Amino acid sequence: MQILPTFQPACPAALVLRHPPDGPLPVARPADAAAPALAQDGTTPQLVCAACAHPITTDAWRIPVAGSHHHVFANPYGHVFTLECFAAAPGCVALGPPSADFSWFAGTSWQLAICAACSQHLGWRYERDSGGGGFFGLIPQRLQRSADGLA
Repeated sequence: MQILPTFQPACPAALVLRHPPDGPLPVARPADAAAPALAQDGTTPQLVCAACAHPITTDAWRIPVAGSHHHVFANPYGHVFTLECFAAAPGCVALGPPSADFSWFAGTSWQLAICAACSQHLGWRYERDSGGGGFFGLIPQRLQRSADGLA
Protein backbone atom coordinates (compact mmCIF):
# COMPACT_ATOMS: atom_id res chain seq x y z
CA MET A 1 0.00 0.00 0.00
CA GLN A 2 1.21 3.49 -0.67
CA ILE A 3 -0.05 6.98 -0.14
CA LEU A 4 -0.96 8.71 -3.35
CA PRO A 5 -2.25 12.24 -2.99
CA THR A 6 -5.08 12.87 -5.42
CA PHE A 7 -4.19 16.54 -5.09
CA GLN A 8 -1.86 18.59 -2.94
CA PRO A 9 -3.03 17.50 0.54
CA ALA A 10 -4.41 20.37 2.56
CA CYS A 11 -4.82 18.38 5.77
CA PRO A 12 -4.06 14.94 7.25
CA ALA A 13 -7.40 13.46 6.20
CA ALA A 14 -7.00 14.55 2.57
CA LEU A 15 -4.64 11.68 1.74
CA VAL A 16 -5.90 8.70 -0.21
CA LEU A 17 -4.63 5.21 0.63
CA ARG A 18 -4.51 2.70 -2.22
CA HIS A 19 -2.85 -0.66 -2.74
CA PRO A 20 -0.21 -0.52 -5.49
CA PRO A 21 -0.20 -3.23 -8.14
CA ASP A 22 3.16 -4.48 -6.87
CA GLY A 23 5.67 -3.93 -4.11
CA PRO A 24 5.47 -3.46 -0.34
CA LEU A 25 4.23 -0.48 1.59
CA PRO A 26 6.81 2.32 1.36
CA VAL A 27 7.49 3.19 4.98
CA ALA A 28 9.11 6.48 5.87
CA ARG A 29 10.56 5.20 9.14
CA PRO A 30 9.40 3.66 12.40
CA ALA A 31 7.12 6.14 14.13
CA ASP A 32 9.25 6.49 17.23
CA ALA A 33 12.41 4.38 17.06
CA ALA A 34 13.50 5.52 20.52
CA ALA A 35 10.28 4.41 22.21
CA PRO A 36 10.52 1.38 24.50
CA ALA A 37 8.96 -1.84 23.28
CA LEU A 38 5.53 -2.85 24.53
CA ALA A 39 5.73 -5.10 27.56
CA GLN A 40 5.50 -8.80 26.73
CA ASP A 41 5.24 -9.97 30.33
CA GLY A 42 1.43 -9.85 30.40
CA THR A 43 1.32 -7.11 33.05
CA THR A 44 0.83 -3.92 31.05
CA PRO A 45 -2.61 -2.87 29.80
CA GLN A 46 -2.44 -2.64 26.03
CA LEU A 47 -4.31 -0.62 23.44
CA VAL A 48 -4.44 -2.59 20.21
CA CYS A 49 -5.51 -1.90 16.64
CA ALA A 50 -9.27 -2.49 16.42
CA ALA A 51 -8.83 -3.94 12.92
CA CYS A 52 -6.17 -6.59 13.63
CA ALA A 53 -5.41 -6.59 17.42
CA HIS A 54 -1.76 -5.60 16.88
CA PRO A 55 -0.39 -3.91 20.08
CA ILE A 56 -0.13 -0.15 19.49
CA THR A 57 0.50 1.64 22.81
CA THR A 58 -0.33 1.60 26.53
CA ASP A 59 -2.17 3.81 29.00
CA ALA A 60 1.20 4.58 30.59
CA TRP A 61 2.13 6.66 27.51
CA ARG A 62 -0.95 8.94 27.66
CA ILE A 63 0.17 12.58 27.84
CA PRO A 64 -1.42 16.00 27.88
CA VAL A 65 -0.73 18.20 24.85
CA ALA A 66 -1.97 21.79 24.75
CA GLY A 67 -3.48 21.23 28.19
CA SER A 68 -5.40 17.99 27.52
CA HIS A 69 -5.00 14.34 26.59
CA HIS A 70 -8.29 14.34 24.64
CA HIS A 71 -8.99 16.65 21.65
CA VAL A 72 -11.67 17.07 18.97
CA PHE A 73 -10.75 18.73 15.67
CA ALA A 74 -12.40 19.32 12.30
CA ASN A 75 -10.35 19.43 9.12
CA PRO A 76 -11.01 22.00 6.36
CA TYR A 77 -13.43 19.54 4.72
CA GLY A 78 -15.59 19.24 7.82
CA HIS A 79 -14.45 15.75 8.89
CA VAL A 80 -14.36 15.63 12.69
CA PHE A 81 -11.69 13.60 14.47
CA THR A 82 -11.35 12.78 18.15
CA LEU A 83 -7.70 12.34 19.15
CA GLU A 84 -5.97 11.13 22.28
CA CYS A 85 -2.29 11.96 22.77
CA PHE A 86 0.47 9.46 23.53
CA ALA A 87 4.21 9.94 24.04
CA ALA A 88 4.90 6.70 22.16
CA ALA A 89 3.08 4.23 19.93
CA PRO A 90 5.60 1.55 18.92
CA GLY A 91 2.89 -0.36 17.05
CA CYS A 92 2.49 2.52 14.58
CA VAL A 93 4.52 3.49 11.55
CA ALA A 94 4.68 7.12 10.38
CA LEU A 95 4.33 7.71 6.65
CA GLY A 96 5.41 10.56 4.43
CA PRO A 97 7.43 13.66 5.09
CA PRO A 98 6.31 15.85 8.00
CA SER A 99 3.89 18.61 6.94
CA ALA A 100 2.97 21.76 8.85
CA ASP A 101 -0.08 22.35 6.61
CA PHE A 102 -3.24 22.65 8.72
CA SER A 103 -1.58 21.09 11.77
CA TRP A 104 -4.01 20.81 14.66
CA PHE A 105 -1.29 21.48 17.22
CA ALA A 106 0.55 24.81 17.03
CA GLY A 107 4.26 24.51 16.38
CA THR A 108 4.09 20.95 15.04
CA SER A 109 4.29 19.09 11.75
CA TRP A 110 2.32 15.87 11.16
CA GLN A 111 2.73 12.52 9.46
CA LEU A 112 0.09 9.86 8.92
CA ALA A 113 0.30 7.09 11.57
CA ILE A 114 -0.80 3.61 10.54
CA CYS A 115 -0.84 0.20 12.20
CA ALA A 116 2.50 -1.52 11.56
CA ALA A 117 0.70 -4.85 11.04
CA CYS A 118 -2.36 -4.09 8.86
CA SER A 119 -1.82 -0.47 7.67
CA GLN A 120 -5.10 0.80 9.18
CA HIS A 121 -5.00 4.59 9.60
CA LEU A 122 -4.83 5.14 13.38
CA GLY A 123 -4.04 8.86 13.57
CA TRP A 124 -1.04 11.11 13.18
CA ARG A 125 2.47 11.50 14.52
CA TYR A 126 3.39 15.07 15.40
CA GLU A 127 6.92 16.50 15.55
CA ARG A 128 7.55 19.71 17.41
CA ASP A 129 9.07 22.26 15.03
CA SER A 130 11.38 23.44 17.82
CA GLY A 131 13.01 20.00 17.86
CA GLY A 132 11.53 19.11 21.25
CA GLY A 133 10.45 15.60 20.27
CA GLY A 134 7.12 14.31 19.13
CA PHE A 135 3.91 12.57 20.11
CA PHE A 136 1.02 10.65 18.59
CA GLY A 137 -2.57 11.83 18.17
CA LEU A 138 -4.50 8.56 17.85
CA ILE A 139 -8.15 8.06 16.98
CA PRO A 140 -9.66 6.20 19.97
CA GLN A 141 -12.41 4.62 17.85
CA ARG A 142 -9.67 2.78 15.94
CA LEU A 143 -8.10 1.34 19.09
CA GLN A 144 -9.41 -1.12 21.66
CA ARG A 145 -8.14 -2.78 24.80
CA SER A 146 -6.61 -6.19 24.26
CA ALA A 147 -9.15 -8.97 24.88
CA ASP A 148 -8.07 -9.52 28.50
CA GLY A 149 -6.92 -5.95 29.06
CA LEU A 150 -3.31 -7.13 29.09
CA ALA A 151 -0.70 -7.97 26.48
